[in-house]
Amino acid sequence: MLQRKLALLLSLAASAVLLAACDNTPTGPAGRIPKTSAVLTVHLTDAPGDLAQAWVKIEKIVLSKAAGEPDTLADSMTVVTIVPASDDWVNLLALTGGVADSVATDTIPAGSFRRVQLYVCEMYIVTESGEVIATPGAELPDSVEASTSDRLKLTSQCHSGFKVNLPGDSLGLTGGATQTLVLDFDAGRSFVHQAGKSGQWIVTPVLQGTLKAQASAITGAVAADTTVHLPVLCGGDSLTLAKLLGKFVPTATKADTVRTGTTTASGTYRISNVLPGTWTLGVDKVGFANGDTLSFTAVANPATVNILAGTSATSNYAVSAATCKVKV
Repeated sequence: MLQRKLALLLSLAASAVLLAACDNTPTGPAGRIPKTSAVLTVHLTDAPGDLAQAWVKIEKIVLSKAAGEPDTLADSMTVVTIVPASDDWVNLLALTGGVADSVATDTIPAGSFRRVQLYVCEMYIVTESGEVIATPGAELPDSVEASTSDRLKLTSQCHSGFKVNLPGDSLGLTGGATQTLVLDFDAGRSFVHQAGKSGQWIVTPVLQGTLKAQASAITGAVAADTTVHLPVLCGGDSLTLAKLLGKFVPTATKADTVRTGTTTASGTYRISNVLPGTWTLGVDKVGFANGDTLSFTAVANPATVNILAGTSATSNYAVSAATCKVKV
């Protein structure tokens, strides 16, 4: 099982199309956004997982108005569809470190949306051992050929959309404003490599949505004492201290919401898209394609941080042990 969050980092500066309505909503004189509308940019963020590559084709993002809320255009028009301008394959693992791929932009009705769904049926991954595994029926690029008879098993939800979990179960877009929706793709629960005889990959996307203006970050340092014993091998790779720190996956937990971050080889980490509130810090295991699992014993100081809107918090980790469970 992949234990790391795959953050997707794709900027969909949304091309919004109202179902049963016209394609474009005017922005008003002098480029002003009407008070009944909002410009929505959708970001999909990416933190590297334990695959060499992970490619997807995003078909569309669909937003549904809250039940009972009058629509600004017509009572029956409650659905907005955001369509990327390009249907190219996107390598999620290449979109890290703040890289953004802006696809399109447009204006959509303001208001409260109770549901956001992501439609994506075509995916393929490249494991660290070089195997190419794709969803059934995926039209792979000419230069890519599946190297195994295995397939990424994808639920039928790809045709009806994968639910994006929203704070407070709704997304409020302010009229006359430009806002950014960040979609977090949790690979630890979305791409699952089953253990045992089957060994197949199951894809059940788990997504979290956050308005960027509401989100903050947790940052700090990860340090390991020179006396810490390092595994000789894990995941088929020898681990230096720099490589070990680069595998460290910090976590922040609040109720049933978990955010994971990334750590550089120099030992600095960042957990992004954290909403206001009190978060408890921890560390995740790292699963490798060959079945090995890397675990850390580490303590964060402070162990909990209180996030205020628009601010960041700092906590530093001390690593006292690292162990590798080798798949037999």
